[in-house]
Amino acid sequence: MVDTSRVDAALQRSQDHLLGLQAPAGFWLGELEADTTITSEYLLLRHLLGTPDRDLERRALPYLRDRQGSDGSWNLYEAGAGDLSATIKAYFAMKVAGVGVDDPAMARAAVVPTDSGHDARDQPPEPERLEVGVPGRHGGLDPVQVGGEVDGRTYGRFSHSASSPP
Repeated sequence: MVDTSRVDAALQRSQDHLLGLQAPAGFWLGELEADTTITSEYLLLRHLLGTPDRDLERRALPYLRDRQGSDGSWNLYEAGAGDLSATIKAYFAMKVAGVGVDDPAMARAAVVPTDSGHDARDQPPEPERLEVGVPGRHGGLDPVQVGGEVDGRTYGRFSHSASSPP
């Protein structure tokens, strides 16, 4: 027979701790913190809508810089491994906010290994564009190309290919 007394005791301590945090009305209240993708996506959205907020960008850039990992990437959760998608979003958001590619944070992000094992300098991207998906009318994601010359400050080009019915 396996002695489960240590596991049982740990479970009881965990349960007691969580119940101790519960408000008398039955709910839990705690700080909610999002990862950097929320900040990055919001900055990008403001540019795509043609409503950039330079004061917001000024306040967001130090946060993005602070959250960048020592390897140049951004992660999805505290102390997590770098995430390529989060890194691309943060890089692009910083770029549209006016941070130059020669900035140390941008230079570190440019060498983050991709899933293929190459760094960003091995395979230069196509002209400045970001491809995303939107919920399709028939399920799945429809491709969307959001483009613009980032350095030339052309934004708002938007092409959407709706999926055909099944």
